Amino acid sequence: MPKRKESMMARSTLSSPSAVIKRIRGDAEKLVARGRSQVLKEVDVVRRKADLAVRDLERKVVRQFHAATEEQLKRLERRVAKLERALDSRDQKVANVG
Repeated sequence: MPKRKESMMARSTLSSPSAVIKRIRGDAEKLVARGRSQVLKEVDVVRRKADLAVRDLERKVVRQFHAATEEQLKRLERRVAKLERALDSRDQKVANVG
């Protein structure tokens, strides 16, 4: 009996080359899968940061357009007020002459 147990133990501890290759292949596949999942997580983080940066830039551009529009509106209001004063002045001159 002791010899039989030794031979079974020897078989289990000594692996065939194909078993070693399978084990190495399995380990490599796990490593690649882990690496792939890590890369996907990092890509997701970068994508979220990029989305936030793009949204922030969009907000800034909209604010700048809004500010530019307000400034243009103020300039136009000043021009209209100037024209109204000029018209009032002309109307007063015409009324004084006539």
